[in-house]
Amino acid sequence: MKDFYDKLVQGFEKNQKKLFVLLVLINIAALVGVFRIHINTDFLQFIPSDSHRFSEYQEMTADFETSEQTMFLVQLERPPETAEEIAYLRRIQDLMKQIPGVSAVMGPVPEKIPVGFRLVDTANPDEKRTSLILKFIENLGELKNIYQHEGKIYALFTVMGESGSDSFAIARRAEEIIREHFTRYYATGDIYLESKIFSYILRIILILPPAAIIILLNVFRSRLRSFKASFFSLLPAGLGALWTLGLMGWSGRELSVMTVLAPIFTIVMGSADGLHFVSHFLDHIAEGRTRKDALTITLKRVGVPMILTTVTTIGGFMASLTISSTAMRQLVVFASIGVTFAGVATWYVLPLIGLRVSLPSVSKKDKSKELSIFRSLIGKKSIVITLVLVTAFIWGVFLVKTDFNMTSLYKPWTEVRKNLETVQRITGGGIPVFVVYRFSGDPYAPSLINNVLSLEKSLVKEGIVTRAVSVYDAVGSFYKVVFGSSEGYPENAARVRLITKLLGGWKEGPLSQFLLTEKNTGRFIIFPRDLASDTLKKIERFVVENSGNGVNFSVVGIPYAIQEMNDRIVPEQLRSLAVAFALMFLIMWITQRALNLALLSLLPVGITLVVMFGFMGYARVSLSIVTSTMANITIGVGIDYAIHFISLYRFFRKEGKKPQDAADEALNYVAKPVTANAFGLAAGLSALFLSPLMIHNYVALLMWVTMLSSSFLTLVLLPSILTGFGSQKMKG
Repeated sequence: MKDFYDKLVQGFEKNQKKLFVLLVLINIAALVGVFRIHINTDFLQFIPSDSHRFSEYQEMTADFETSEQTMFLVQLERPPETAEEIAYLRRIQDLMKQIPGVSAVMGPVPEKIPVGFRLVDTANPDEKRTSLILKFIENLGELKNIYQHEGKIYALFTVMGESGSDSFAIARRAEEIIREHFTRYYATGDIYLESKIFSYILRIILILPPAAIIILLNVFRSRLRSFKASFFSLLPAGLGALWTLGLMGWSGRELSVMTVLAPIFTIVMGSADGLHFVSHFLDHIAEGRTRKDALTITLKRVGVPMILTTVTTIGGFMASLTISSTAMRQLVVFASIGVTFAGVATWYVLPLIGLRVSLPSVSKKDKSKELSIFRSLIGKKSIVITLVLVTAFIWGVFLVKTDFNMTSLYKPWTEVRKNLETVQRITGGGIPVFVVYRFSGDPYAPSLINNVLSLEKSLVKEGIVTRAVSVYDAVGSFYKVVFGSSEGYPENAARVRLITKLLGGWKEGPLSQFLLTEKNTGRFIIFPRDLASDTLKKIERFVVENSGNGVNFSVVGIPYAIQEMNDRIVPEQLRSLAVAFALMFLIMWITQRALNLALLSLLPVGITLVVMFGFMGYARVSLSIVTSTMANITIGVGIDYAIHFISLYRFFRKEGKKPQDAADEALNYVAKPVTANAFGLAAGLSALFLSPLMIHNYVALLMWVTMLSSSFLTLVLLPSILTGFGSQKMKG
């Protein structure tokens, strides 16, 4: 093996120019690939591919030939009262209805109103018809789309797409129309939330990777005392991120809310090997060795640990493949590829640099200062600290909840979150879900109608739903106008038939949106108080309990498909953790050839996981498809520190050193790069605090907790165990 490293360094020395030219060509190809990348804004990537709730949602949209909807709440100067004002609002509805893929637009002005026993179009009304339109709008009740709030007037436009339509294109064009005609508006809805992801992902990829690089450079510089050395430590990780993005572009893959983390993970986690390499290389330069000799001995001592850390980091990611989410799989694959590229770049680029570039040596005095705090804690103190950590955080593990949803994805200051809250406050609706009911017999039977209307009122009364709208509300509104009645709904079956026949003449009216007579299926819209799992479960329980008397109710919608993912995340998380631990143990057992050392290497990350989940419970950080990755990352990355320490411990033991001396030499060798890497990883991922997405905040926060815990436990607990808890036996 020694001859291998000698020959490897000689090969680099002999072929420097050729290797440099090849590196330039690879980077040019990667840059071209970057400009071929597309952005994916679809929320459906979060949902498990075998989701039963999503299948229900697809079945409903196929039956009613509609997809998600977008709502635009616009502020008006005053209530619409004149023919010109009515015609203006109607014209905007017509413009949005002409957008390709739009199935219906429900706006402040109904497309048709009943005049006598016929439907009349509301376009270009005269003065007489205007008064009829205004009277009809006043009788719409829950269907009314004009609101007064705190002395201001608002109008609501709801755009519904056809099943299988381009939701993103519809939302973008509809917003352009609204922007052209109104100075102030608020948008929300499934499609709108997805469309805004595009600009957020673009902002993330343009700002966060450079921010991570700047942060890491400053952290590494504070540890290595050299900007040049810090830059070269980080260079392989930067190249790994570039190559990953290039591969994504050339392979036709897309950037999403999840995969946008891959280049950031590559930069932050891929920097570990570069830092270890440069740090140890500088140590040997400080000993007076030549560049070639320093390079050779560095590879001999940390070459295998660098390979192992790359493999274990990839293993940590790959264990997350057990979680059934397309978004997770895409992140896992590209993060693993990125870390692999960073590892390859470390072996490729840094030897070339080491042979040609002068780097400063490290002061021995600085190094001794780095070790003092760890040496003072080695021994019984480390055991006490470990027990305190476990005791303090174990209770928090049982407080962890799963509550990811579409609105919690965004930070409170984002336009999306503010718009949603404004629309909810003014209209009582935000992100809708549907109650689907299946019946036998007459869809206008009094028993069925009473069941539906009663359920609507009960949901609102319970406070778990802010608003509910059904076809029977439309029938009631028409009844008031046609018959001049003050009743909410006609009891006379003949009058019901007359009204429904009238509505049936409106091809794109409420009947087509809410009732499929030939399939004995109907639906009505409800707006949950919020999208928290507890609220959604209460709604579902309440709805199911009201089934009976010839009608079956069920709740359908994207929020419920996401809730299903939340319900599955705990068992899938446990399974992925088991896989990750098994992989790490197998790798360590094979490479270290010692069962006790393999088990020992898992101890710091095992305790770190208790700290992480406990912190999540205390801080109310939900376990989600995103935060679940942190557990496996903790295992894959956190074990790297144990690998470096134990590998060097074995190296010095083979040289004949006693356990205490071997542990002391290993600590002396790895303390600086391990602490620098831990702070670097945590600080580097702090760039995610700049993201507009809340889930990225949690990733950054948990990285601080896990990296500081795992590095501290590795440098204090492992030496204590290996030396029999005898700090006095460690050299000073």
